[in-house]
This record gives sequence, structure tokens and C-alpha cells, in this order.
Amino acid sequence: MSYQHKQNQGSLFKNDRKEKETHPDMTGTIMVGDKEMRISAWKKQGKSGEFLSISLSEMKPKPQNETPW
Repeated sequence: MSYQHKQNQGSLFKNDRKEKETHPDMTGTIMVGDKEMRISAWKKQGKSGEFLSISLSEMKPKPQNETPW
């Protein structure tokens, strides 16, 4: 059983699979309503300093193997 976030809470972790500049620096999940969503964040530099740009998207179903061996 995986960890279940409380309502309107989530977690971000460093993206170890970042290969391109357009890939997020951090990814994780967040619970919005009764729906678990993917959260992504990019570190940006602004006039007042560094900030995070954040995006929410629906979770993609995990691919299931057609052969169970």
C-alpha cells in the first residue's frame, strides 16, 4: 500500500530522470478533492530571485504488462 496524502496536501521530490531542460526539476503527487494528481515544478529565476513554476495534471495510468511473467 502506498502513502495516501490528506486533502489538499502533496509532496515534491527531485526529478532524477530529468534529461532535457524542459523536463521538471521536481515531481510528485497532490490530493485535490478526492482525486490524486501529478504535480511538477521548475526552478526559475525572476527579478526578485529564484521561484518555482508549478503545474498540475491528471495521473496517467501505469502500463500493465500483457504477459504476467
